[in-house]
Amino acid sequence: MNGFSDTEFWAFLIPVVAIVGAFVIAGLGIYRHIRLQEFAHRERLALIEKGLVPPDKTPPEAYRLEPMQTLISSQSWSEERTRRGGVVLIGVGLGIAFLLWMAAREPDIAVGVGGFLLILGAAIYASSYFGGGRRRGNWRGPEGPGSGVGS
Repeated sequence: MNGFSDTEFWAFLIPVVAIVGAFVIAGLGIYRHIRLQEFAHRERLALIEKGLVPPDKTPPEAYRLEPMQTLISSQSWSEERTRRGGVVLIGVGLGIAFLLWMAAREPDIAVGVGGFLLILGAAIYASSYFGGGRRRGNWRGPEGPGSGVGS
């Protein structure tokens, strides 16, 4: 390649792919929004043609493909936060593994360090499902017995 080393090639290619990917994702989001508005408009016209009175304005939640509440079925805020932290840590582990693999050319170290963070993130994510003492009602907050609060 015209004087480019592998490192220079990847240093050029990764930001270009990230920028193009961001524009593609933004374009798909805009396209989805336009399609949802088109479906809402067609539904409104169909109601009018049948002689029914359409509602003044349809809430945006009605046109979501799958509301977030069905994905997180009535679980507490702390469990959701723990789950997000686990996902972020998994991403950090993958990122560090990729960085060490490409920059240092040391796949053993990359798999060791990145894999450790990835497994730790997966454990945190899994603990949000299995470690729910609050759901069973046996968690005592600061006002619990022996806490000294309210005595």
